[in-house]
Amino acid sequence: QQASLVIGSGSGALPEAVAMGVPAIAVNNKQGVALNYLPQYGESELWESISNVEEFFPAREKLMQALKNDPHGRTARIITFRALLFTEPTEERIVQAFEL
Repeated sequence: QQASLVIGSGSGALPEAVAMGVPAIAVNNKQGVALNYLPQYGESELWESISNVEEFFPAREKLMQALKNDPHGRTARIITFRALLFTEPTEERIVQAFEL
């Protein structure tokens, strides 16, 4: 089974969910501080950010409509999203990442 939506704040689970094709909603805290690890890319199509409960249902509806309206374009955006955040852990990339 797959989740239809992931909700969180300050969690790496949000970008992981989006990279797997699951829409995400990032919740800002009550002081308006966003602990959001999602890149701007994909906002409003792959993920949304909300600051209060009143914003939840409109954000969820927007993401569900994006799922239905352009599945092929959405798939392409997910592939781009993955490329922005994740990489194949080759020996060369590991050496580069850790400056070995």
